[in-house]
Amino acid sequence: MGLETTNAPLLVWNNDIILAQVIGYLHSSTDSLYSVSLTSKRGWCYAIPVLWEKPLLKRINKFRLLVDTAGHKLPINLGDYSYYGELLRTLNLTMLAARWDLVDYNSLSKLFQHSHKLKSLDINLCSNIRSSEFEQMFSSNIEMCKSLESFYLSETKFSVISMQRVLKMMPNIVELDLSFTMANDELLSTIPESCPKIRHLYLESCLDITSYGIEDVVNECVELNQLNLLGCPYFSDVENVESHGIDLEWDGAGFDEDDDGSSDFSDEFSDDDDFHGAELSGLILDDNGDIVRGPAVIHLGDDTDEDNYSSDEDSYSYDEDFVS
Repeated sequence: MGLETTNAPLLVWNNDIILAQVIGYLHSSTDSLYSVSLTSKRGWCYAIPVLWEKPLLKRINKFRLLVDTAGHKLPINLGDYSYYGELLRTLNLTMLAARWDLVDYNSLSKLFQHSHKLKSLDINLCSNIRSSEFEQMFSSNIEMCKSLESFYLSETKFSVISMQRVLKMMPNIVELDLSFTMANDELLSTIPESCPKIRHLYLESCLDITSYGIEDVVNECVELNQLNLLGCPYFSDVENVESHGIDLEWDGAGFDEDDDGSSDFSDEFSDDDDFHGAELSGLILDDNGDIVRGPAVIHLGDDTDEDNYSSDEDSYSYDEDFVS
């Protein structure tokens, strides 16, 4: 075996161009990226930022691991970054089971403290957060608010005034989703000033939106090019929207209404129904796997694996099967 053959692996890990191509190829495989992070300092420096850029979160324990480790200092210098949380660019909770019960003010506030570079945030259906808490967790993290470009609030219960106050902290928002919220014309009237760069606005099934409110947005938001008004029964001024060159999604009507004016949607999912299911919550909370103390390399793992993570104060651990 020649010298060139025996030194091939070393040549790969010491070549920035090749290593960058390897990381790009493995971009969607968290287990493979984790393996790369264990090969050398150079491998770690290339793999860890990708692992933390857009973590896939389906189980609550993975979310808790993210929260608990975001404030840990990076063991190896990565330029201007000091904490794991600063590597986070996208936080998408739409796949996280039982988020309506288990994601709360305390967990998000803790995570946001070190997520100053966050670009995209989706807290769809995170209904276990009060309006006052919603305001507080953003007002305490103004730097993160200014960094955000995409904000998704669909199916949340925050008050109009709270949403107005929070959006005023986010001048760089390009994409905003307020579908299935309490958004109304009053809120829309503040969007041009609060989010002057907005391009994509989703207002599906916002039942208090009217043509008057939409007129303010399309006339003053000069960069707006996509507008979703599906299920908005009080909107009808299609001509005005299209005259601004905006791509409009609209079905021409809202929900089918009963004789008393109530919608079929509200009948199907009423507040009196426990549609989340107590059994589901019980399964999600059943995390009694054996725990083994792990090293300081933080890996979120694939969410197809069993969750064997537990958190004590100022400590974190994971089972060796966590990344298998």
